[in-house]
Amino acid sequence: MQQQLKKVYMLVGNESVMDEHAASIVRLQEIEVICSHKTKFLKDGYFINIIGDYILEAYFPDIVNQYFKAFFDTIKNLKDFNPEAFQNIFKMKVECKITFRRSKKDAEMFRKEIIKQFK
Repeated sequence: MQQQLKKVYMLVGNESVMDEHAASIVRLQEIEVICSHKTKFLKDGYFINIIGDYILEAYFPDIVNQYFKAFFDTIKNLKDFNPEAFQNIFKMKVECKITFRRSKKDAEMFRKEIIKQFK
């Protein structure tokens, strides 16, 4: 018996040209994506992924945030996008804090906050 996939919601915490472009790439039948800077918990240098009861959080250091900001602030349309410059940000050797935990209560709270953005 084939298992039914649940709808996946992806909230991108900014509304730049590149954020909107990335969202358009990952929009598939099972994935809904919205870009919004009006959330309680998304902030610069923070990434969260909720999978069932599991929460994966990553915190990027200020230097990475500065590079991302400079990169995204200079892209006004897709022809300005330089993939090599973007990839170089991910090649930086810096320490990042990553937390992986299981909390049904917290996962449900984050999921509700994310889904609110889609209404």
